[in-house]
Amino acid sequence: MKNCKVNNIFFLVMLTFIFNGCTETYPLLTNTYEEALVVEATITNELKNQEIKITKTSRLEDENSKPAFWTD
Repeated sequence: MKNCKVNNIFFLVMLTFIFNGCTETYPLLTNTYEEALVVEATITNELKNQEIKITKTSRLEDENSKPAFWTD
């Protein structure tokens, strides 16, 4: 019983350290940016629909990054 109580106290102390560890947010900024197309696919010789995903890269600061094209 005493061991369980010590484990619970240790767990609560660790959670306190984890949630109070970071107090400032770090602004993520990209110094250089080059736009590119990204093609994701696994093409096989099976007779089935192949899935190809084509997207554009975006800056970390962009909030509205959407895929350029999507096909199934």
